[in-house]
Amino acid sequence: MWKSVIKLLLLAMVSFAVHSYVLPHLFEVGAVNTIPVQHLFLGIQVIIIVAVFRIIHNIYPEKSSFVFLGLLLLKMIFGFIFVKKMGWYSGDAEVFVAKAVFLAFYMVYLIGLLAVSIPFLLISGSPQNNESNDR
Repeated sequence: MWKSVIKLLLLAMVSFAVHSYVLPHLFEVGAVNTIPVQHLFLGIQVIIIVAVFRIIHNIYPEKSSFVFLGLLLLKMIFGFIFVKKMGWYSGDAEVFVAKAVFLAFYMVYLIGLLAVSIPFLLISGSPQNNESNDR
C-alpha cells in the first residue's frame, strides 16, 4: 500500500512541477493561479479512490471490480463539477486551453490510478478465484 502511495505522490509532484514551471512558459497556458487547486483536487481524488478500493478489496475481493468502476464514475462526476465550479464552460479560447490542460492532467492521474490498481483487479479476477467460487 505504501509503495503505491509513494508512486502516486511522485506522480503528483512531477505533474505539478511540469504544470507549474514548464507549460506556462512554453504554451502561455492560462489559469496559472488555479494550478495548486487542480492538483490538490486530482491528488486527493486518487488517494481516496485507492484507499476505498483497497479496503473493499480486503473485505470483498470478488466485488472490488464493480466498486472500482463505481469509484471511477464518481471521479468523473466530481471532475465535471470541478470544471463547472471553475467557470470553464464559456466559449473563450483561454478557457478552452485551461480545460484542455486540466483534462490532460486528469488523464495523467487516471493512468497513475490504473497503474496502481490493476494488479489488485487482476488478482480478484484470476481463474483460481473463480474456480473456488464455483464449488
